[in-house]
Amino acid sequence: MKNIKQFDFLTSIILMAASIYVIVSGFGIYKKAGEPMYVSPGLLPIILGFAMILCCIFLMISSLKGSSIKSRINELKEWFSANYKEHTIISMIVGTIIMGIYTFVLLSIFPFWLASIIFIAFLMIYLNAASLVKILLTSIGAVGGIILIFQIIFRIPLP
Repeated sequence: MKNIKQFDFLTSIILMAASIYVIVSGFGIYKKAGEPMYVSPGLLPIILGFAMILCCIFLMISSLKGSSIKSRINELKEWFSANYKEHTIISMIVGTIIMGIYTFVLLSIFPFWLASIIFIAFLMIYLNAASLVKILLTSIGAVGGIILIFQIIFRIPLP
C-alpha cells in the first residue's frame, strides 16, 4: 500500500474485530468459570480487549486525518481490485486460511501433535517447500522437537 494511513485504517479495522473476539471470549471464560468477575480468569482478556479497542480507535482517528471513512474505504477497494491477483496477496490469504483451519478446526478435533503435523505439512505443501517425504519428515521433526523442548525438558504443558 502506497499510503501508510490507508494501511493504518485497515489495520485498525482488523484489530478491532480481533478485540471484539477477545472480549466475547473473555466473557465466555467468565461464565464457564462461574466465579465473581474480579477473580475470574476471563477478566484479563476482557480488560486487554477493551484496551486494544481503545488503541484501535486512536489508530483509526489518526488514519482519518485529512480524509474520511468513505474515502479510505474507496482507497482500499481500489488497492484490492488492483492487487488481488498478485501472488504474494494470494499466498498471504491462503496462509491465513490454513492457520485459521489449524486454530479453530484441527486443534479442536485432533491432539496437539497431530494437528500441528497436519498444519505444518499442508502449509509446506502449499508453499512447494520440498518433496512430500521431506515435508513429512520436517513436520514430524519440528513437532517432535517442540514437544521435546517444551513439554519434556521445560515441563510446559502444551494444548
